[in-house]
Amino acid sequence: MRSTAWRWGLGALVWTVLALLSASQWAVSLAADGRPIAWGPLLANRFADWYSCGIFTPLFFWLARRFPIDRQRWLRHVPLHLGLAAVLTPAKFALQRWAMVDLAGLPFPPLTVMLARTFISENIAFWCVIAAVHALVFHQRVREREALTARMRVRLSEAQLEALAARLHPHFLFNTLQGISTLVYRDPAAADAMLGHLSTLLRKALTRGQGHEVPLSEELALLDEYLAIVQARFGDRVRITRAVDGAVLPCLVPQLLLQPLVENAIEHGIARRAGTGTIGLEARRDGETLVIAVRDDGPGLAQAAPEGVGLGSTRQRLEELYGGRGGLTLDSGAGAGLTVTVRIPWHEQPVLLAAEAVA
Repeated sequence: MRSTAWRWGLGALVWTVLALLSASQWAVSLAADGRPIAWGPLLANRFADWYSCGIFTPLFFWLARRFPIDRQRWLRHVPLHLGLAAVLTPAKFALQRWAMVDLAGLPFPPLTVMLARTFISENIAFWCVIAAVHALVFHQRVREREALTARMRVRLSEAQLEALAARLHPHFLFNTLQGISTLVYRDPAAADAMLGHLSTLLRKALTRGQGHEVPLSEELALLDEYLAIVQARFGDRVRITRAVDGAVLPCLVPQLLLQPLVENAIEHGIARRAGTGTIGLEARRDGETLVIAVRDDGPGLAQAAPEGVGLGSTRQRLEELYGGRGGLTLDSGAGAGLTVTVRIPWHEQPVLLAAEAVA
């Protein structure tokens, strides 16, 4: 309702401004000729002229939406618009004469005289209105398409997040259950603890909200359950170090961000080497950016497997959420381990997807 009233008000303002500009031009012309300016009749004539044209604006908008002059249908629709302009010209003069003679009590030429004098110029004015209306309608349709595209990309991003979780969870569950089956006879207490952490992890993961992001503190709490399972599975073979600035905990990060990164470090770094390995997690603020780094001292990229589901999906999600403001980089050398660094724009309130911002 408010949008419709605003559009009507804007339309009336446009035609009022045009009438005032036309009256000003007539006044300047009369003054230049040394003739007196009768402001009352002049304004009445100019407003009657422009308002009698503007009153047909809603019809032109309806016509532009119903019979647009576009690339596919212009041959059929152009004659329709030109014909309507020709028909509306005498109607416009009739309205103008009624306003001048019947309402204002001022003289006005007969319709035949007005048609003979200005039929073509009035048609040109109507054609300009038709062009302007089409430009506004096409702009509105472009905005609507952009908004629809943004909404579709949001739904796609949500579906990809669900698909990512569906692909990661079976892989993670398989490894965890395999570890439990290995420990159940050798170390029942460790197997029982592993089951408890798995239950807690799954409960937290399944009860999360539907948003794209959660506070880093919540993501770290979920990671703690995963790391507890890792410690039970690998024992002393894995050392976990953490350097997380407490000030960064409120920052929002994508859901299921840390677990795939740490799992990648363990599976491709620690599990493939003999002896003890170290996984390092760092989180700090760098200006308006949150920097998260996950390091391992495994074989590095030279011997590691290609980027898998976890890293590839994380990189894509960062692009969808933050565009060029976020990203994921890999840094490694032969035998020097691998460092996965994630950069996220600092924010504590939910952000629009990069596609939504377009709209």
